[in-house]
Amino acid sequence: MSEVAPGISFGVSLSNRAVVMGKVKASELAEVARVAEDSNEFDSAWVGDSLIAKPRLEAVTSLVSIAMRTERLKLGTACLATFPLRHPVLFAHQWASLDAISDGRSLLAVCLGGHGPQEYVEREFATMGVPMKERVPRMLEGMTVLRRLWSEDQVTHNGRFYQFENVTIGPRPVQQPCPIWIANNPSESDPAVFERAHRRVAKYADGWMTGSLTAPDFQRRWEMLKALRREEQGTDANFPSSLHVRSNVNRDRESAFKEAKQFLDQYYSVDHKRGHLETECVIGTPEDCIEKFVAYVKTGCNVIMIRLVSWNPREQLERWVTEVLPEVRKRVAADTKAAAAKT
Repeated sequence: MSEVAPGISFGVSLSNRAVVMGKVKASELAEVARVAEDSNEFDSAWVGDSLIAKPRLEAVTSLVSIAMRTERLKLGTACLATFPLRHPVLFAHQWASLDAISDGRSLLAVCLGGHGPQEYVEREFATMGVPMKERVPRMLEGMTVLRRLWSEDQVTHNGRFYQFENVTIGPRPVQQPCPIWIANNPSESDPAVFERAHRRVAKYADGWMTGSLTAPDFQRRWEMLKALRREEQGTDANFPSSLHVRSNVNRDRESAFKEAKQFLDQYYSVDHKRGHLETECVIGTPEDCIEKFVAYVKTGCNVIMIRLVSWNPREQLERWVTEVLPEVRKRVAADTKAAAAKT
């Protein structure tokens, strides 16, 4: 990750569903990632994941393509929604291969899936023969299997969902250990469910990813998660916090909102209201976006993944690189220096 500004790293999130929709060629995703790397403003590239609920170019395959066009960027999933549907032995081999191909640049973020039009989500799980009520235990057991297969020989596992004897995979990931983050954004309507979702992250994950939160909401959840991390692990040190945020920047504020809404409405087949775009996205003029990003960094967010909500991702990328990110880094660095001078 970049060391330009302490505590902040930027990633570019690429719309691999746009390929299925005929809006972007598959080869363009890797090209946008290469441009992002060449800018020296981005440290990572991310793709989404779905099978039937929100069809798109397959995530691991997409990241292999990006790996072949880049040299430095971390390569991640935001997030791997089909993880509870994938057999962990096969997936352990696939992801270890990606890590080997990229020379240790993979960054796996798993989640429960289940988001999207309910009819299609239920069909996705039914097609794969997985009851939706099994999402949590399958995710956790799958994570256990991955970690063992990535670090041990002759693994025998007798779990609730997966049983096998004397399995060794090759290659192993270059990274040892190979990180696994958990992505979540649970509703606060049930405090017990809300707490359990964050405790899972604290107990089992190597990092946290979330999205669609205001800076104050992010900070509140992050403080809760750090407290849980101290309970579960005895420390909250070296634990990444990341935000996947839908973003559009334009010198004309209304043009930014118009383009973002047009993209999101088509992408998700949902009418996105202005209030949602105002509070849960980063959309507007360069100064609007700079202020919001600096506010997120002040909450403790250290990885911001910019979801380019535009059918012209190259143009959007250029605006972020030239008009927003350098100033964010400058202000964060100045704030860090000022805080250090007071201590």
